[in-house]
Amino acid sequence: MTHLESNLSREDVLDAFALEADHGQATLERYLRDYPQYSEDLVGLSLEISQPLDFCTAPLDGESHAKINAVVRKFSEATRSTGSNSNLLIEFKRLRSARGSIPIQVFSLLRDGQVKIATIPRAVLARIAELIDARVEALCEQLAQARTLGEPARSFKSEERPMSPEQISFEEALSDAGVSPEIRSEIMSGKF
Repeated sequence: MTHLESNLSREDVLDAFALEADHGQATLERYLRDYPQYSEDLVGLSLEISQPLDFCTAPLDGESHAKINAVVRKFSEATRSTGSNSNLLIEFKRLRSARGSIPIQVFSLLRDGQVKIATIPRAVLARIAELIDARVEALCEQLAQARTLGEPARSFKSEERPMSPEQISFEEALSDAGVSPEIRSEIMSGKF
């Protein structure tokens, strides 16, 4: 386990566990061993995931159909007018299952605006945009905004104005996450 992996937030660990293909005993034990500080939450999530879903098979009435259609129409209009999803960074959660060789902590750094956008190769931006079904320009806008979004929350919790961490290059983020030079080279060319 790398140093960054041990500092994953509770939410990141639970999200990663939820996205695992297999939630069996071996997977749970691996997470409990790797993240003992979240053992209670992991066991609770495991129990919740293992519960059978209770699907209602009764047909929807006209009012329910109308409400669903209104919400879908409103969302579609909003995403068409802005040309992007309202918050592409939420899509990084979906990426975790398709992320290939990019570690979760690199996506966390991107989400938090700690990676210099100019250092991310165009091929990488294009591949990420493709995976989250977005335009490259919209992705870049969201990544640029991410740096300032967390500042009000941090300043509220601090007596002094907090300083944003210094941004690092994309390749440095991969290196810090323990990605080998060979895999780093593949990722930098957009092959992940």
